[in-house]
Amino acid sequence: MAVTDDERAVLGDHLDRVLGTEAARIMMAHLPRGGADEVATKQDIADLRTELQRFATKDDLQRFATKADLERFATKDDLERFATKADLANLHTVFHTKDEHAAFRAEVNERFAAQESLLLQLLERVIRIEGALTSVGHELRAELRGELNAAITGQTRAVIISLFGMVVVLCGFMFALLQATQP
Repeated sequence: MAVTDDERAVLGDHLDRVLGTEAARIMMAHLPRGGADEVATKQDIADLRTELQRFATKDDLQRFATKADLERFATKDDLERFATKADLANLHTVFHTKDEHAAFRAEVNERFAAQESLLLQLLERVIRIEGALTSVGHELRAELRGELNAAITGQTRAVIISLFGMVVVLCGFMFALLQATQP
């Protein structure tokens, strides 16, 4: 049976009153978070070891990353900047009562809700901007098509008129040539 954080806090408060603060802290540090059914037995660990050995041997794992490789990613000093087990065990002493814990939780939830609201507002603005840009893009495309159509139409007229003029000039040369060759 899993123990909830609230039940754990009630137990901690009761132990604090009965045993004293230090003894209660030590006792709570030794109780597993999720209850006894979450604690791994020696058999669970042996089963896991056997299962892992089916996938990779120690030599296989050493071919992937050596201790030196791991130290390049994070040194011991880097790891010490994170919370230790003792830090996590002492975390329950931050909240002396359920009300303090509930108030803190409410404040965190309120801040998350405010952040979520801001993100939704930003998303709405981005969607509006995207819609405006799409509309402007369609307008620009239509305007460009109109200008290209007008330019091509104008060039086509000029080419047709110049071809017609060349045909008239050639006809004139042929007529003149025929007149010159007749006696």
